[in-house]
Amino acid sequence: MQELFRSNLENVGPSSTDWFDPAAREAAVRKQYMAMVELQYDEHQLLLPLYHKYLPLIAAAMGHTEG
Repeated sequence: MQELFRSNLENVGPSSTDWFDPAAREAAVRKQYMAMVELQYDEHQLLLPLYHKYLPLIAAAMGHTEG
């Protein structure tokens, strides 16, 4: 799962905009959009369920209660 998330994160590209070619703007924007959609999917389908599963255990271990 971490490898999938990491590969999708790498698809987004570096924090710099050097990868962006104005001559191929439409293709670059489409690639960026698809990478962001995959990241959102990963967060919603993979990471969020784990968060909800383990948050109560972590909170209980720290002495916090829900409410």
